[in-house]
Amino acid sequence: SMTLLMTFALIAAGVALLRQAKALLNTKGLPYREIQFDVGQPKVDGVEYVNVAEFKAQNPQAKTAPQIFVQEGDAQVHVGGFTELRARLG
Repeated sequence: SMTLLMTFALIAAGVALLRQAKALLNTKGLPYREIQFDVGQPKVDGVEYVNVAEFKAQNPQAKTAPQIFVQEGDAQVHVGGFTELRARLG
């Protein structure tokens, strides 16, 4: 099974696409980890965060939210956004 790492911005469009991505993964029975961009918001216990500036520096191709990654063995492969996830999963 593959695990998807999802990062997203706290904006309406990103949240809507995140819900669609999670629904697609749940329908396919695929587990995932959800990680929020740290944009200075109050933190919630039990939620994983990634610094948005560091993320953008490491992933300059990432322009939209959510951003989805697949763990393949020891490597983390960038899938893209929801559209790319849907195409990858067929």
